[in-house]
Amino acid sequence: MKNCADERKKTMPSYEDGTVVVDTPEGIEMYRRLAIRSALRLEVMGFQGRGQVFGLAKDIVSSYGEIPKGTKKAVLAQLEELL
Repeated sequence: MKNCADERKKTMPSYEDGTVVVDTPEGIEMYRRLAIRSALRLEVMGFQGRGQVFGLAKDIVSSYGEIPKGTKKAVLAQLEELL
């Protein structure tokens, strides 16, 4: 499994005032993955979404070579570990 913490630091420069600039394709993709993880986290807590987040989260887990598990909670745990 690949941990993306170092990759995230390289692709998202921050400034002293707290501003973060995402201006590379890798940074934009990482932001998208983090947004999907956050949306899935809200769905696991009981908020209702549009129903697309679970499928997108499973696609992200698959892109890392893992087999996504069957429940939202299990896929969220996998995402937490990968991202």
